[in-house]
Amino acid sequence: MTKWMPFFKGWAQYCSSLPSSIAGRNLQLPPLSEKTYLHHVNEYETLFAKGEYNNQQPSHPSSSSDKTSSSSFHGLIVIVGPTKEHLENLSLGISRELGCSKVMRDVNQITVK
Repeated sequence: MTKWMPFFKGWAQYCSSLPSSIAGRNLQLPPLSEKTYLHHVNEYETLFAKGEYNNQQPSHPSSSSDKTSSSSFHGLIVIVGPTKEHLENLSLGISRELGCSKVMRDVNQITVK
């Protein structure tokens, strides 16, 4: 989990800084949406590999003395694996690290019908 936290936190920073994060790069990326996010993920991966958005400063909302403070992370992380049992500890750990309010175990609970 320690390996992926900088990636997730950087992604949150990238998303919250659009369109300034791509300004000056001569990119013609579409606005970030559920249909175009892969364009942005590809761009973000390139930037992250170059060291941008790779803030290695430790941040542990779960160890904060103020448990009532809201999380700085506002988003959705989908974890996919062979069985739910293999993902339980990972998803709970990520949730604690980011200070998320809940873990959804069934994608049907979050989709719009």
